[in-house]
Amino acid sequence: VSTQSTGAKVFVVSNPGYGSLGTVEGVQDNRVKVRILLSDEPMLDSLRKAIDNNDDDWFFPREMCSELHISPLLLSKMTSAFKINIANKNGSGTTPINIGLNIKYANKGLMSADYARKIDNGGWQYSEALY
Repeated sequence: VSTQSTGAKVFVVSNPGYGSLGTVEGVQDNRVKVRILLSDEPMLDSLRKAIDNNDDDWFFPREMCSELHISPLLLSKMTSAFKINIANKNGSGTTPINIGLNIKYANKGLMSADYARKIDNGGWQYSEALY
């Protein structure tokens, strides 16, 4: 960050205030002074209920696997990070290559919103868009 950063727009990526807009007011001695505009969180309960009730476009893994004629393990691997090792051209070992779709990150509970979602029992559902 330099003194030329004054006036730059920033977003807060920690709590409290996650996602709030801020403006850099100055930089001095490797410290950045930022003015943050805190706002109330939007009330999204009705939107969440509408989205949760729209289950027609979502499939359980067993349904998706049945349609695609693949195993649940293959579906799980395909939709996450799936690394394979490719031999280097010079023969000095291998290089890992990710061939997964990176739609879900099971260990972190993260997902691509349009393609996968975690459900209450800890399992996953996949969207029609993924199919």
